[in-house]
Amino acid sequence: MSKRKGWGGHGRPCHYVIQRNELRTIDAIVSRPFQLQNQLTPRHRLSPQHQHSLNRVTTVKHPSLPTLLSFNGGYVDTLGFLSLSGLFTAHVTGNFVTLGATMAHGLDGAWSKLLALPMFCAIVFLSRLACLMLQGRNRSPIRPMLVVKLMLLTAVTAMAFIYGPFNGDNSTITLVVALAMVSAMAIQNGLHKAHLAKAPPSTLMTGTTTQIMLDLADILANPKSDEIAAARARVKKMGAAVITFAVGCGAGAAGFMLAPVVAFSLPAILAFIALFASSATAES
Repeated sequence: MSKRKGWGGHGRPCHYVIQRNELRTIDAIVSRPFQLQNQLTPRHRLSPQHQHSLNRVTTVKHPSLPTLLSFNGGYVDTLGFLSLSGLFTAHVTGNFVTLGATMAHGLDGAWSKLLALPMFCAIVFLSRLACLMLQGRNRSPIRPMLVVKLMLLTAVTAMAFIYGPFNGDNSTITLVVALAMVSAMAIQNGLHKAHLAKAPPSTLMTGTTTQIMLDLADILANPKSDEIAAARARVKKMGAAVITFAVGCGAGAAGFMLAPVVAFSLPAILAFIALFASSATAES
């Protein structure tokens, strides 16, 4: 028998008595998990191969955010160009060329090309202010900005199903669709430039292609240089971005030819998937 001191009601000390068999029962309950762990035999334990298989099953691999953005950049730019009378929704400076062609040949879609760059600049500016505000509250701005982009592309999808297919004319609905797509891609461009700087650009491939050619020339000229390993890694990463962008362009063209209305739903689907994508290796 053991005598223990404790605390009773109203904070007053009291004594209580525990029999020896009760002590043994309490000790057994406390130590039971540790005894079970020590009593496991090799026959009951997982082999390294089974443990590796279990880890592969229980680990969920998320898609890469830069990969999704690169595909989406090529897809949206091509779909917008074909559906909206030559409007570049992502590579907006190209609209200066198409605007000149529109004016020279008397084509439709001049207003969307004229307003694309001011709208793009305004959205990048406002989204940057929103990102800075979120960072001031110790919050990552990546997911909130992706949600705004998803909302814009969902609105484009709804308008496409209601009013599509579009003919690239100067109607109000076509202008709204064009500027909504430009706004969504402006968010993607600004977010990528400011917060995913470790990944290659997802819309402008001219600089990426130039860097690939420079790195390939360096590798060929001096393959034993200490910087070659970094150049090869850069070529691999940027080459994957260019290929993904090109595949997106092909998919956008195929969507326009096969289903010009339904094709507008894929960017919204990709934007939704991007909310769960991994950005750890690309965040700056």
